[in-house]
Formats: sequence, C-alpha cells, structure tokens
Amino acid sequence: MSYFIANIIKFIEFIHFIIKKYIKKVISFARFDDYLYIYVMFVRRKVNKSGSVSIQVLDKRNGRNVLLRSFGASKKESIICEMERLAYDFINTYGGQLVLDFDKKS
Repeated sequence: MSYFIANIIKFIEFIHFIIKKYIKKVISFARFDDYLYIYVMFVRRKVNKSGSVSIQVLDKRNGRNVLLRSFGASKKESIICEMERLAYDFINTYGGQLVLDFDKKS
C-alpha cells in the first residue's frame, strides 16, 4: 500500500507543478484508514460592488467551489495582503492536513 501512495504522491507533485504555473492553488492531502483524500484549496480575491476586496478561502468539491472561510474586506492593499497571508496560514493548518510544499529543496 505504501508503494501505491508513493506513486500517488509523485503524480500529485507533477500535477502541482503544472497547476502552479497557471493558477495559485494549494494542494493538500489527508490519509484516513486506507483512503487518500486530495483537497484543492485556494485564496480568492473577490471585488465587491463598493470597490472593496474580500479575501476568501475556497475548496473545490464535486465540481463546485465551497466557501470555507472569509477573512474580511478592505480597500487598502496593505490590509488585503495581511488577510491573504492569514488565509494561506489557514490553508496550511486546516484540518491538520499535510501541505505538500514542492518549492523547498531538501
């Protein structure tokens, strides 16, 4: 079973490399029993009618985007960047899942 999971992880690394070139998303996975669950979560900047920008964390489930958490709205770029940082920290710790970081060379 571990050989199978190792191959799945290699496949995820390849897919993550392709996605990262075009879309800024975070792929994470969780293993429960003998099942491997793959999550694609991303941070969305949504421009509101008032001109403010909302920061949201979404998850792709069954072909639909599911809102996991909203981090607020602001018109100031510095506050928006801070909310985005909090959103990425939320993704990294959501549900205790392991985030696959392909940027770091070990």
